[in-house]
Amino acid sequence: MAQSIGTDKTKAAADLVLRYLIARALFRGTLFKPPKNLEYQISGGVRYPGGGVLLNEVSLRPIPAIVYDRKDPDFWAAVIGGDDSAIDMDPADLNEIRRVVLSDKGALPLPQQGQDVAQHREGSQQAPALSNSDTLQRADPRNGRINARLSRPYRAVQFLMRRLALS
Repeated sequence: MAQSIGTDKTKAAADLVLRYLIARALFRGTLFKPPKNLEYQISGGVRYPGGGVLLNEVSLRPIPAIVYDRKDPDFWAAVIGGDDSAIDMDPADLNEIRRVVLSDKGALPLPQQGQDVAQHREGSQQAPALSNSDTLQRADPRNGRINARLSRPYRAVQFLMRRLALS
């Protein structure tokens, strides 16, 4: 019978996995697709919750940890394993990614192609920063407007990544 994990450990493990997957998708230029029912999977003892990451035994350890990434072992070695030479990245950016993923502090730096896009758009009008409680409205030819509520931080990041990819 599966042992129930405390909600604090489950939430911490899910947040760690999401921060890691967002960073990996951003810097590898891949589509970010959050794993379905992530907290439920972790609370049920699933160690491969999605995205190729392997978690430690969350119920037995004091803090959750990503043990391995079978989809991108080099990115795992650089961010989680601490190997500065595993991927070709500026050391300051790599340290900031580690800080965001492991400690949930700071903000992810833009990858090089994102910086080029940002410099190109400097002359354009700045949009206000999004928060978890913001509601976005876009024009829709079918019914006038669509309301999209961003209820989690990773949805906001996913929305922004799609916008950067489309432009």
